[in-house]
Amino acid sequence: MLLIQNSEPGWLNSIQSELNEAMILLDPLMDDFEQWPERMDVFTGDVRRLGHLCTSLRDEFNSIADASLAMRRIALTLSVEATRTTSDLHGLETIVGDLWKWSERMAGASKSFIGTISKVQQIARGLEQGMHEAHERVCVGRERLDEMSATLDRLHRVVTAGAPDSQ
Repeated sequence: MLLIQNSEPGWLNSIQSELNEAMILLDPLMDDFEQWPERMDVFTGDVRRLGHLCTSLRDEFNSIADASLAMRRIALTLSVEATRTTSDLHGLETIVGDLWKWSERMAGASKSFIGTISKVQQIARGLEQGMHEAHERVCVGRERLDEMSATLDRLHRVVTAGAPDSQ
């Protein structure tokens, strides 16, 4: 009383072979998807660092703006002092000292700004590379899913060909 028309060992071997191939294809796909949370944490950390660097950029811009405003005030004061007296240079020396100090501050802020911009660019490149890698992994995942689908289709055909007659 056999229910299966094709009870040859080859039929069972075909099913076993197709199932093994399906599992072999499924394992790396599952491994890839298990790694996504870690990769997203790294991506989120990069985005947060980018946010902190942007805040630093804003602060540097404010520092440069403050220094620029102070230099304008100093220049105005210097101009007024120069017109008031030609004999007392002590006031002008102080103003020139302040002007020099603010000029150094602006140069330091500018240098810091350039360093911060460089870091932002590095992070942006990292984000771009991460996005590229994610895109490639998605493409590979799609290919693996296509392979899995084809394997399951073959398995279905093997099972259908060996299924018991429903009559």
